[in-house]
Amino acid sequence: MTARRVRTLVILLVAALVATGIVGASAAQLTVGSATLLSIRKAPCTTATVAVTHGLISTTDQKTSSVVVTVPASCAGLPLALRLYKAGGVAIHTADLTVASASAPTTTITLATVDRYAPSEVVGVAMTLGTWGVRTAWTSTAVTVPALSCAVVQGNPNSTCVATVTSATEWGYPTTTDFLRSITISSTSNSPVTWQLTINLSDPGFPFLAKALADGQGGLVLVSTSGCGASPRTVTVQGTTAWGGYEKVSSDTPRQLEVHGYASNQPSTMLLNCP
Repeated sequence: MTARRVRTLVILLVAALVATGIVGASAAQLTVGSATLLSIRKAPCTTATVAVTHGLISTTDQKTSSVVVTVPASCAGLPLALRLYKAGGVAIHTADLTVASASAPTTTITLATVDRYAPSEVVGVAMTLGTWGVRTAWTSTAVTVPALSCAVVQGNPNSTCVATVTSATEWGYPTTTDFLRSITISSTSNSPVTWQLTINLSDPGFPFLAKALADGQGGLVLVSTSGCGASPRTVTVQGTTAWGGYEKVSSDTPRQLEVHGYASNQPSTMLLNCP
């Protein structure tokens, strides 16, 4: 195949990707190699819109480790490549997510831990099936997360823990700029179990969506956050092991903590600090 013909095929392929209605992203950014060009089909395997969604979302950081594609029967067995895009046409991953042979009715692409993503950030999908661009429709299922959710992460597997707000203070003028929440962690377990608390800052029970969250007592260890762009915006913490068993809770030993939410970014170290 001559270099001129290869260039012509590349142009035609990119034009097809753009013309087929890629949602919210530039299909021209999909990686196409010369080996792929040699196997181009004469026509797309489908003209229908292909549904794309996500796998199970973690309630801890609102991320998932998979992409689920509804593959038409006519496209089964063909190579599949896609990229997820967020606002501004920015690719979420640095390389295409690929499957050598797509399965119908659905194909699930499982990602490495470092490639986990927040479905709430996805605004569009660029995808090829059998080297042809296809129309896509992205759907995301919202996860309902309570304002406070406590989990036992070590100890009696049958035990549970509960997080309860025992004191709430807010201040600022003319609009609220700060809030303080005193929280008690309790459990019905007779033996000490390790507790973990997730705070959903997007919950309407808070006066505003905090940009920064501080540990009011100094006994919290940050486990993870959802990130500033995720919705809901969450922070997950555990108790420090340096306070003589503070990281554990039992029926006769509840634990108390305090968090301070700010409406603006803060210059000091925070559990979460958003611009």
